[in-house]
Amino acid sequence: MKKNVFQSIKFKIGLMLIVFAIVPIMAASVIFLTQMKINLLEEQKKSVDKQLSLVSDNIDVVFENMRNNVSYYANSKLLKMPDDTITSYVNNTQNIKMTPGQNGGIEQEIFESFQEFGKSHPSYQYVYMGTQNGGYIQYPDGNLEGSFDPRVRPWYPDALNSGDEAILGDPYYFATDDVVIIGASQAIKNSSGEPIGVMAMDMSLDSLTSLFNKASENSNGYYMLVGKDGTIISDPSESENNFKNISEVYDSNFVNSVTTNANFERIDLNGEKYFVKSVLSENTGWNYVAVVSEDKLLSVVNTLFNLIIFTILIVLAVAVLVGVIVSNSIAKPIKAVTESAQKVADGDFNVNLTTKSTGEVGLLIDSFKRIGVTLTTYKDHI
Repeated sequence: MKKNVFQSIKFKIGLMLIVFAIVPIMAASVIFLTQMKINLLEEQKKSVDKQLSLVSDNIDVVFENMRNNVSYYANSKLLKMPDDTITSYVNNTQNIKMTPGQNGGIEQEIFESFQEFGKSHPSYQYVYMGTQNGGYIQYPDGNLEGSFDPRVRPWYPDALNSGDEAILGDPYYFATDDVVIIGASQAIKNSSGEPIGVMAMDMSLDSLTSLFNKASENSNGYYMLVGKDGTIISDPSESENNFKNISEVYDSNFVNSVTTNANFERIDLNGEKYFVKSVLSENTGWNYVAVVSEDKLLSVVNTLFNLIIFTILIVLAVAVLVGVIVSNSIAKPIKAVTESAQKVADGDFNVNLTTKSTGEVGLLIDSFKRIGVTLTTYKDHI
């Protein structure tokens, strides 16, 4: 009869040892890693929500203070006093230096107030106002080349159309100072409620971009600030992306995640997997975006997975070795008994088993030896 190795006791015992050694480890590992991945994702979601909430609150406070400062000046008695003596640069054709601090009268008084405020608020780039007659006061003063009419600047009509509240303008890049600026403005009205000018302030966004850069440190990704028109205000992953439209530097999947306020959506970005969370601010209309690398987030899980695979291979090798030793200790004596039984079947009752074993297999060998002796005695008697 042809032997089938897969039906042998040796194979079955070895397989059983391997299965009982590997399967529990694999099952426990799958459960552990799956739960660990779920926990990591949940913790990361909580961390992102907390960080975005903090960033949003900080930005809202900064801009709320800015609007309040503008409103304070717009409603002050000082700014309701301007007259035709305030210098106008509408008809200027030369490169001149503004001198509001030396011009005397209400112009100098307003400038000195702006100066005092500006020195105590260094994050404000400019503090200024324009009048309905084209007059203009600015702190810090500077040079003007050619005509300058404040009434045609975007902040002026925007403020006139906003009622009695200060409004935020859109951020813009100011090449002269190499800085990104955002302004707030409000109409100045006389006692009759008629507009007589506009009060405005500009603030550098350096402090806000540094806030996003700091939030990105020691994280599994980075945090972005995107304007309501899609302009990237801060992108710590690539500073060259700043002040470009998001659609110019990112693919449609990422843009869609940002604009639709994705909630930890998993996307492919530049060949890698990321989780994206986007929050729209009701106060600014900007999107605060968290971009989390899946590889970095799950690096611990991946490391443990590799460690578990290595452990399983070691256990497998040990199980195979033990399986071979144990199966041989059982199969070898049984094989010897089988061969002796075949001799007996062929009429050779001279059983000579030299194989030694203990336990039930040892008892089987001893019993078979006695059978051989008994059959030999019966044969001689017959």
